[in-house]
Amino acid sequence: MITKLDIWLSLPTRETVKAGEMVVKEPDIRGALKGQFRYAMEYLKSPHAFPLDPLHLPLEMDSFDADRPYSGVHGVFADALSADGI
Repeated sequence: MITKLDIWLSLPTRETVKAGEMVVKEPDIRGALKGQFRYAMEYLKSPHAFPLDPLHLPLEMDSFDADRPYSGVHGVFADALSADGI
């Protein structure tokens, strides 16, 4: 099973845009998760676009693997997805 989440962002202009999509696969037998993020083309074309994580998610059309095997998501998204953040 694969979980897909759309990532939306409210810009300083009060416009809400789809920033991208995150995909996380089921855990493997060790419990590790594989996740990826890809920016939405409309976000990359926006004059207000900025990297959500300058070190790990540069403004490019690539898919970026999460380097956190036990959460499966990039650190910039971890707090928003935690049970405490809800």
